[in-house]
Order: sequence, then C-alpha cells, then structure tokens
Amino acid sequence: MNHFNVIQPEVSQILPDLRTLSRATGRFRKGPGSSIQLARETTLVEASTLIKPVAIWAKIEISQNDSSIFPVWLAKKASRVESIAGIVCTIGDQLENMSRKYFSMGQNTRGYILDQVGSLAVARLASQVAEQLRRELNALYWAPGDDTTDVTLSAQRWLFDLIPAQKIGVRLTGQNVMVPVKSLSFFLLIRTGQAGLKCAIPCQRCIWNGACDQRMQKTSSGNSAA
Repeated sequence: MNHFNVIQPEVSQILPDLRTLSRATGRFRKGPGSSIQLARETTLVEASTLIKPVAIWAKIEISQNDSSIFPVWLAKKASRVESIAGIVCTIGDQLENMSRKYFSMGQNTRGYILDQVGSLAVARLASQVAEQLRRELNALYWAPGDDTTDVTLSAQRWLFDLIPAQKIGVRLTGQNVMVPVKSLSFFLLIRTGQAGLKCAIPCQRCIWNGACDQRMQKTSSGNSAA
C-alpha cells in the first residue's frame, strides 16, 4: 500500500463567509434583515458544528498502463510523468444528514442553504489541499468526472484501490460515487513541466463548481473565470 498522509484543517478555514453563501443561494429583493438572510446566518453557525474536514492523499508511481484510466487527451500528459498525487477530501456526513432531515420536515429553505454550505465547504477544502500540495509539487489538476468521456468514473475506482479513503470515512458505491456525498477526489499529475497549480479543464466543467479559491478571487475582482 502507498504511504498516505492525512490533512485536517480547522473548520473556520473552509467555512464559506456570508457573502459567498448569499451569492451561491441566489439574490432576493429584501435586504439583509430579511428572513432568508437570517436563515443564512444561523445556518452558517449550525454548519460550523457539523462539518468535519479531512483529506487523505498519497504519491503514486504510475506505469504506462495506468495512464489508460485517464481521458485520451490527458493520458498523453500522464504518460510523461513519473508519479501523481491522488487526493480524497470530505467534510463527513453530519451536515448532509441534517440537511436531509430539514427537507423531510418540510423546512426546505433551511435544508437547501445547509446543503449549499456543505458544497462550498468541501470545494474550498479541496482547493486548499491542492494549494498546499502546489507548494511542494509542479502539477496538472484533474478530477474523476471532470471530463464527459469519464462516464464510468473508472479513475475514481482506481484511486480508491490505491488510497485507503475508508480511514477518513469515505467509500465508493457500485457506481463509483463517493459516500458521504460532500466529498471530492482529484489528481495532481507531477513533473508535467507546468509552473504551479494548473487545471486541465475549464471552470465551467470543474467538480469544484467554481468555488475554488482561484475562481473566487477572479469573481471578486470582477473578472470572468476561464
């Protein structure tokens, strides 16, 4: 088994702020004192007690045969590297369980906002883990599911065969979907000759759903993302 590393950031590091949550949950005509704004504020407080951020990663040596798990256009790049970093991130299942509970009770707004907090939090967790590893590696980012040709998520199954994600409470279903739902996996292809963290796909197709730190900085500055 590959040597693996576990990263456990503080919840405050990945919890979205009120402005980000407001943008993600839509605009309303009423001002900051409206009931929807109050729901956002209270949900953020509640989410801080439900989110359990953790990531596990390992550096994996790959062979020529291994590159076949990637889309054709990416396999060409993968064939020129000696190793990759495989990463699985999650915020646990407490938040998504509570969100489902709110929906079952008919509290749809609360359930929806809590779900959005979870999506933003796990995206930011993945982004920050990638940023941390970028300081050590020159790499090209790619995630299972980012490419429309990867419909079976076979790369995800391969990743889970190599990394003991169960140690952080993440497993795969028979359809290669991660459980808990608020989990993300991705690869960093090492020694590609790229400077710093680069993404192999445009923002519109990214599993981080535009919530990575790089995209948020572009949005805040008024520039459109790639």
